[in-house]
Amino acid sequence: MTRWTAAVHDAQKRDGLWLPRHPFVQAVRTGLAMREELGEWVRQIYCITRAYGSTLLSLSPPPPVGIWIDPWRDLELLLELGGALGIGPHEMRASEPNLVARGVQLWLHHHLTNPSSHAAAQISWAMVEAMSPETGSALAEGAERHFALGRMPLEYFRIGMKSRQRADRYAAGLLSQIPMEEWGSIRKQALLVSRVAVQLYDSIGCVPLLERNHSEWLLTTHRGAPS
Repeated sequence: MTRWTAAVHDAQKRDGLWLPRHPFVQAVRTGLAMREELGEWVRQIYCITRAYGSTLLSLSPPPPVGIWIDPWRDLELLLELGGALGIGPHEMRASEPNLVARGVQLWLHHHLTNPSSHAAAQISWAMVEAMSPETGSALAEGAERHFALGRMPLEYFRIGMKSRQRADRYAAGLLSQIPMEEWGSIRKQALLVSRVAVQLYDSIGCVPLLERNHSEWLLTTHRGAPS
């Protein structure tokens, strides 16, 4: 972890953006969440992962920064997890993003398909994904203990989310290729994306959405992203 990535994580924790501490994650871990709520989380993560993979496939030539996670493997793991929660493959594939997930899809499509913003967007997204191993560990603990999920359904948490352990290293490598005067704006973008990730978790179940500059978020997106 570099000083820059450490500073971003410090800000995420200080500003209440650290996903492993989110009330939904802790509710799953401690058994307070309903099975349907975890199922809705799986649906929304599936929608975002599908859009991320579709966007990467649409890029020609492929992105020069490489593809550091495997969204297509993750989609299969999410189907397995959803099935254990009572969501069949056809139903999962027919899932629709909620308002916040749609905003994430739009942002990913707009920024990843723009060569001038692709690297910065990948850095920002990696800083969100860097929270996944700890988040996945808490979700796996709760899903196994309170929902009696077996080994295969838990693999999205224990393999897919855990694979983000190198997110900080990936982000730092990309950052080293960008002029230092742009690092501050990328940090702000990473924290903005982190806030929307928190909104996504807020949107699960009956937890009301928090008003955290969502209008500003939507203004940075364009229509036409894959769903």
